[in-house]
Amino acid sequence: MNIISGVYKIESISNPDRIYVGGSVNIEKRWSEHKRTLRLGNHDSVMLQNHVNEYGFDDLKFTLITTCDKKLVTQNEQLHIDLLKPYFNVCEFANSMKGYKFTDRQIINLSNAHLGQPAWNKGKKWSDEAKLKMSISHTGKINGPHSEETRLKMKQNHKGMTGRKMTDEHKRKISEANLGKKKTKKPQNEK
Repeated sequence: MNIISGVYKIESISNPDRIYVGGSVNIEKRWSEHKRTLRLGNHDSVMLQNHVNEYGFDDLKFTLITTCDKKLVTQNEQLHIDLLKPYFNVCEFANSMKGYKFTDRQIINLSNAHLGQPAWNKGKKWSDEAKLKMSISHTGKINGPHSEETRLKMKQNHKGMTGRKMTDEHKRKISEANLGKKKTKKPQNEK
């Protein structure tokens, strides 16, 4: 059996401008997954699922765009997402949820799904090596001051806030918002 890796598109026959771009190291298997989830009514792309619900599964055409090495699938998929601006893709980036905006309902569902479940790292035993790496990666972030270069960048990014005068009403609202919040104590060496 010859496994094909590369980039593909799922296109609407009645609305050819509506496409979905995907990439996989095993395209035939991925197409089978798309078809199965679309028929079950629970595809990851809500827009593609809604299209199938309205126009039917037979309105879709699966097409191979390009083949490539397994290591280059994500790179090629992103290239085609940027080029074709696919209508059905819910995410802007290949293999990432970055840029995806969850609906209020999805946020509630995700929250409910995790209620009562312990955090993924609760009770996890970290090795000494892992602890050392975490310690080094956090050094200077919490207790240490920012470098002169970082402070300059922060000033440039927030120049609209420098020297800003707040109204009494604004100060009152901030004060009310902070009522009841516990303040953390600064370490002795900070001013």
